[in-house]
Amino acid sequence: EEGSGRVGNCERFCFVIASSDRRFLFDAWNMSHTILLLQPTAEKSSRTWYEYPSVQDMVRGICSLYEKELRSKTRGELSYDTNDLNRFVDSQVDLACLVLRSGAGMYEPRDKSWVKRTCLQQLKRMSG
Repeated sequence: EEGSGRVGNCERFCFVIASSDRRFLFDAWNMSHTILLLQPTAEKSSRTWYEYPSVQDMVRGICSLYEKELRSKTRGELSYDTNDLNRFVDSQVDLACLVLRSGAGMYEPRDKSWVKRTCLQQLKRMSG
């Protein structure tokens, strides 16, 4: 069930990406340069971007951003589930990724839904 896995430490993730194109799955997972585009508030000045060497590192980065937000509000051990992480992703005014597909020599855009599915796959793998 979505949101059933609890996470105490997101820094040790091994991520899985659901994709019908197995070749892209391998490339994206291991080697695809990824750019995260983020706008946390309605203010255009809040727009920022983060650059990662792989999709795996990008997902770790999103978890780190969420954990940083949690630390600013909570003392002690952090604990959250996929529903919490999904709410964080949805709370961003805009969030998208550009993933390099090296075989095609282009970046493919990915939306919030893709980001949430990618995180969910990892949390399920860790809890199972």
